[in-house]
Order: sequence, then C-alpha cells, then structure tokens
Amino acid sequence: MTELEPEPSAAEPLFGDRIGAARAFTAALAVHGEERGLIGPLELPRLWTRHI
Repeated sequence: MTELEPEPSAAEPLFGDRIGAARAFTAALAVHGEERGLIGPLELPRLWTRHI
C-alpha cells in the first residue's frame, strides 16, 4: 500500500472546528476510495492536496 500524504499545515486553520470530519473523510477515502471508484490507485501520496 502506498503511503498516505501527511496532513498539510493549512488543513486545521482551513477546516477549523470541522477538522475532525475532514480527517475522518480522508481516512475513509484512503481505505475505500479506490475500491469504490472515487480515486485512482496512485492517489494516496497526494490525497490531501488533490482531493481534500
């Protein structure tokens, strides 16, 4: 499995009190996104910057 892109420093200020929801969505997308056709097989290294 490819390594997930680290959360960027701008994420918490951008999402504010909803950062937990953004992190949960990112985790779910990382685990189930490819099998559900939402992301391609090479997207994990750029998940935050491209899809979140």
